[in-house]
Amino acid sequence: MLRRRMTYLVAGLMVALLGAWATPKVLVRLEMQGLHAVTVAKGLEFPWSIAFLPDQTMLVTERPGRMRIIQDDGTLGEPLAGLLPVAEGGEGGLLDVAIDPEFATNRLIYWTFSEPAPDKRELRSTAVARGRLVDNRIVDARVIFRQPEKSTEESHFGSRLLFGRDGSLYVGLGDRGRRHDAQRLDAAHGKILRITNKVNTIPTTKHINR
Repeated sequence: MLRRRMTYLVAGLMVALLGAWATPKVLVRLEMQGLHAVTVAKGLEFPWSIAFLPDQTMLVTERPGRMRIIQDDGTLGEPLAGLLPVAEGGEGGLLDVAIDPEFATNRLIYWTFSEPAPDKRELRSTAVARGRLVDNRIVDARVIFRQPEKSTEESHFGSRLLFGRDGSLYVGLGDRGRRHDAQRLDAAHGKILRITNKVNTIPTTKHINR
């Protein structure tokens, strides 16, 4: 029951954040569950993910490449400085965000995004980055995993982040339009990865097929 209530709460918050994106059909479904959408903040462009900080403020990603802090009264903060370059377009951009289980002491956050190739921004792949949240900026930002093969495909980047009980970071990766790659262990498309070492630049990973 608690898990169901938390699911509805997050769903309601996402609808509130999406604002104009909340279609009548979505609102009707919420009403059927006894929920009422309440506007939490305005002025966001393509909000993609939220993560609650210990002080109950929220980190929110915007797909064009911005991350902001929203205060509990709905005040929208300025975009955080220090993010890595994001290649926004199609379904790609700044995607998920999650805080480290030990955030209260280490201030680490993790996020996924469509990473451009160094010389050609139209070539992109999904990457996972880590940085330390200090005031209104991210310091020591670095990529800890990237899909090695980049393409011009604009869909199916993924990608959700979730910490396991053992501290491992699970990453859902889209197939980048290549569905058959999901069955290949030598391709990082259409996989769930378990990152067990979040210190190295490119950590040890394990493919988990479903």
